[in-house]
Amino acid sequence: IIRAANELELTGKNYIWIVTQSIVGPAFSNTPPPPDFPPGLLGIHFNTTMHRLMEEIERSVKIFVHGLEQFLEDPQNANMSLAHNLNCTSN
Repeated sequence: IIRAANELELTGKNYIWIVTQSIVGPAFSNTPPPPDFPPGLLGIHFNTTMHRLMEEIERSVKIFVHGLEQFLEDPQNANMSLAHNLNCTSN
């Protein structure tokens, strides 16, 4: 992705890249970053223990439900439908 972004000139001074540990690698590695990484790239490491992930899943569901409630309570959305046309057999 970063290599393609470089080729498309999406890594200059007007861009910021924020990536997770799966992109930047181990937190305490002495390995230099790949040459494709743009200057200023921000790599985020976070706790991935099962307990912490379960807490975050719970928080994510609560945030989603809160957003859904806000959407449904907003009078501007009275005539909008949340029905979708997706199914497990669609192309």
